[in-house]
Amino acid sequence: MHKLICLFIFLYLAPACKAVDFKLGLMAGVNTSLNQLYTYNDITGTDPKLGYNAQAYARFKFSSYILQPELGYLTNRVGFSLNENGQSAECNFNLGQMYTSVLMGFQFSKIRFAIGPSIVFYANQGFDALTSKKTNISQVNEGRAQIAAVANLGINVSKRWSIDARVSRTFTQSEFNFTQSEFNSTSPTNSYNFSGNTGIISIMLGYAIFKTK
Repeated sequence: MHKLICLFIFLYLAPACKAVDFKLGLMAGVNTSLNQLYTYNDITGTDPKLGYNAQAYARFKFSSYILQPELGYLTNRVGFSLNENGQSAECNFNLGQMYTSVLMGFQFSKIRFAIGPSIVFYANQGFDALTSKKTNISQVNEGRAQIAAVANLGINVSKRWSIDARVSRTFTQSEFNFTQSEFNSTSPTNSYNFSGNTGIISIMLGYAIFKTK
């Protein structure tokens, strides 16, 4: 009896599976930071910097509907302008972020549009002093996941190649620590925390390594 039920389920689902356009692929590209950091005191300004990103994706297309789970890594880079003992200084903060997303949307001809939730995990961080001498900036809540949203616009250039542009932003805030030491001294004289939302604008080139149609 159970074999008959399995055969019935297979015969029922087979036409639906044939109607699904499935692609498994990779994407990689560049991004610029879209952060909203609430800085003050000796941090006089922030600038978006160029980073990179890479991800694996699985795209299911049912008629004109799209479901696309993803897993990727990106670098969110931001430049800080500082006031150090009355002198202007610059530094770069590099934040590595792992993320997983599930995008849902539509495809019209070769153009795709999808949005969806994302979870961001902070993987690593780095600090480039540049002209800064006594300042350090680091992320405090490095181990905590952040909830984000993603909007993606893509074009299928061919059956395997695609170009995607997207915007993402976290809903929950990250916390960072600013520490500045006195010149000719090893003891910190100014230390405080600031917070903000992280995000990126990116463009990626994709390639489907496996497809059903």
